[in-house]
Amino acid sequence: MKRLLLSLLIVFSAYGTMGQCTPDASITAPGIFPPAGSTVNGDATVNLPDAEIGTMYDQVIQVGIPSDTSIVFAGTTVSATVDSFRLELINNLPAGLSFNCDNATCSWPGGTNGCVRIFGTPTGPVQEHNLEVGIRGYLQVLTFPIDTLQTENRFKIQVNAPASLNENKKVSLELYPNPASDHLNIELANIAEQTVEWTLIDLSGRLVSQGEFLHLPGTETRINIGAPSNGIYLIQLSTDRGTLTRRVTIHE
Repeated sequence: MKRLLLSLLIVFSAYGTMGQCTPDASITAPGIFPPAGSTVNGDATVNLPDAEIGTMYDQVIQVGIPSDTSIVFAGTTVSATVDSFRLELINNLPAGLSFNCDNATCSWPGGTNGCVRIFGTPTGPVQEHNLEVGIRGYLQVLTFPIDTLQTENRFKIQVNAPASLNENKKVSLELYPNPASDHLNIELANIAEQTVEWTLIDLSGRLVSQGEFLHLPGTETRINIGAPSNGIYLIQLSTDRGTLTRRVTIHE
């Protein structure tokens, strides 16, 4: 089967979600539409958005299945009806990443839409990964059924070293209530499971209270900060990747 077959198969789009993905019903024509942050080179290789060690990666491949395609059959290029396509493999994903689909078999009938999600937290090493994508096509030419596997090697993911907390624009921090009295709820997004040390200091730099907690992605943490006097304080959250600082008002 011509390499054009997969080029008319997969539509890429970014979609931040947990669990299985949701097909994009607005896709009406096969084609490749890279997500924001990706680049397409002159040789048609597609650089998917970069991944970062220790930071959650989540991209969704929207799949537009053609109802027919052209293949070489008995030495002649002919039109073939698409019964279905099935994603059989994505090899050479960065360590820590995996994939799933909107259905358990990663299979879609001709003329329909589906999606594939690549997700996880990369663990390294820092390098470019050339993905090997295997698609099995179940086709029919006249009355002849054809089962063919095509391997595509045009898609790449670059894994980068972890940025510091302050440099990583994906990391977000929410604190509440603010003003606070004796506790704070902390929500950190887009960092991996790890121990976080916290320090509450006043504006003169005096230590007021401190502690640590285990950050679990997707959860919030409540910390007890004692009973400091009313006023403005700084809370610092530190990991081995740096420190984030936020201003907190204490008012009982």
